[in-house]
Amino acid sequence: TPPQLIGGRCSLRSRPVPVRNLGLGYHSPETVLFRYCGGGCPPNPPSNHGLALQHLLALGGAPGGAPGGPC
Repeated sequence: TPPQLIGGRCSLRSRPVPVRNLGLGYHSPETVLFRYCGGGCPPNPPSNHGLALQHLLALGGAPGGAPGGPC
């Protein structure tokens, strides 16, 4: 697993997240390792991954800067 980087730099981050917290309508007891780019990354076009990340940010579950595009 890549290390989680903290700060304003664009980097790959990961966090264990319960599936039910992804905001995609699945109510599962499973936990997934959610990976996302955070920091000063360029924006991505809309996607299910982006929608889930926005939902996690709204819940306060994806710390470490704003989501962005490719790392």
